[in-house]
Amino acid sequence: FLCMDTFEICTHIFKSDKNSIMKSISVFIAAMFAPYCIESFSPCSPFQQNLRHTIVSSFQASPKADSYGLLFDCDGVIIETEELHRLAYNAAFREFNLRIENEPVEWTVAYYDILQNTVGGGKNKMFFHFRNTTGTFPKYEDDKPAPSTPEEEQDLVDRLQSRKTDLYKELIAEKAQAR
Repeated sequence: FLCMDTFEICTHIFKSDKNSIMKSISVFIAAMFAPYCIESFSPCSPFQQNLRHTIVSSFQASPKADSYGLLFDCDGVIIETEELHRLAYNAAFREFNLRIENEPVEWTVAYYDILQNTVGGGKNKMFFHFRNTTGTFPKYEDDKPAPSTPEEEQDLVDRLQSRKTDLYKELIAEKAQAR
């Protein structure tokens, strides 16, 4: 489990895409934990032993092995990201011109603090907000009517989340500072 800020740091440091980083880290983790089989602490399979040996050997044999690092992080540990997430949500809400009863949709610091500690996942946060907190989905994009079907709700939330993610990446590049 690695979160957005870890990927952003790794892509910056290693000049690699997230899929490559995730595969490398997953294989490394699998190799390191291969000796510890779950089933009754039984000996590892030959495949697990071979995988671990191959990967560990390749790390040790690399002439630049001492120039790499591996960061394990949860969102918000290395970089304060929660406020950046909130700002990105609000920016996406403004871009889509989300309005409920003619008021713009905006998550305050206090509300987002509660939301982030009770609802996991960005799309889930939006669904919770519209279904539970406000009890309605907003009008959007120049007064388009609020979604009226689950499919329309999903489409709006998907589009909002996609834009929010792009805005978040921009904020990370512009404002993120290590603690």
